[in-house]
Amino acid sequence: MAAVDEQATDQNPKVADVVVHRGFSPFIGAVKPIHHNTIALPLEPAEEDGKTQGQQNTRRQPYRISVSELQQHVADVIGELRSSSSLGPGGRLAGLSRHEQMLMAADRLVTNLDGQPQPAILPDLHHPPAAHMPTAAARDLADTSQEWARYYQCFRIQAWDRDLTTSCYLRAGTDQRMLFLEWTFCLLLPIRHSYRKIDPLEDPLLIPLVHSRMELVVLPVTVTSRCRSLFRRFKPLTQRDGEVVPDKYGAAKSLRELAADNTVQNYFQDVDVERYGYRWVSSLLTLIWVGAFHHGVSHGFVWCCPGFG
Repeated sequence: MAAVDEQATDQNPKVADVVVHRGFSPFIGAVKPIHHNTIALPLEPAEEDGKTQGQQNTRRQPYRISVSELQQHVADVIGELRSSSSLGPGGRLAGLSRHEQMLMAADRLVTNLDGQPQPAILPDLHHPPAAHMPTAAARDLADTSQEWARYYQCFRIQAWDRDLTTSCYLRAGTDQRMLFLEWTFCLLLPIRHSYRKIDPLEDPLLIPLVHSRMELVVLPVTVTSRCRSLFRRFKPLTQRDGEVVPDKYGAAKSLRELAADNTVQNYFQDVDVERYGYRWVSSLLTLIWVGAFHHGVSHGFVWCCPGFG
């Protein structure tokens, strides 16, 4: 299985993560998305003010917007959040990380081995998918991505001693007439209290003796199950000759996701989640207006799905 490498993009910008998933959500390690927004903007040449009185306004000649340039502009605008130390308690915004990822569905990957992105993610069915691919190749696929394999930028903030993680998956595109922005806000909740519970302090002499006697009583009955658990090993999914099991090549929930609680554990965490969510949106709005002005275009209308903003 291909899993997310937390440090891949920050420490090695020459590689992008490859995440092959099974199931509904492709955002492995980020838990189920809680907000999804889409914006589509028709692009038109912006008007220039007349240089002399009585002269009519003219249309500025817009620059051609490349998808790779647009993706980098997105990263630069979001990256400015690192300097907003006062807006992130504990200086958490300074630790904002960026990961470039190719997300793809396992069931489609195994049935499209001849049409998969290059370099090949799954060269054959006898090996797991690649965990990384060159960043340049991933960016080239941003404008030509297939339905089941798409390029995303993941911006992540880890707060509360890395116990609360917010992630924003962003995808942008343009055909010079329309600007498309899609972002998904994900929340990885803290570890459940039950997994942090500390055993109560007991009598250091009497209690161990009582437990030992109880274990000796039940030992003859449980010896078979104890031996079975002792020699148990990881059993991979069975795939017979001539048969393809897509789940064998895709990742599902991580151990950290399985240990996550069902909700935030205090009021301050709830406030921080809202804070980071609105910071994503405000940065994206800045990206739209400032970036469009720089390229000499104006907007027709904005359409936004329910969510932050």
